[in-house]
Amino acid sequence: MCKGVNDFGQLTHDESFVSDDAAKEGVKITNLSHSDPIVMLKHFGPDNAELKAWQSC
Repeated sequence: MCKGVNDFGQLTHDESFVSDDAAKEGVKITNLSHSDPIVMLKHFGPDNAELKAWQSC
């Protein structure tokens, strides 16, 4: 198994959730790790204009 790869269902205890209200205010995320890159997944709400732009591609 490759170091740093998580198996499906494996908990990593490093997930964060940003609510819609907080995201609208602005959020700064800082990676303090000296060895691991930050990985971010973006999920869109139903009325997000950016999502509509992706769907039209």
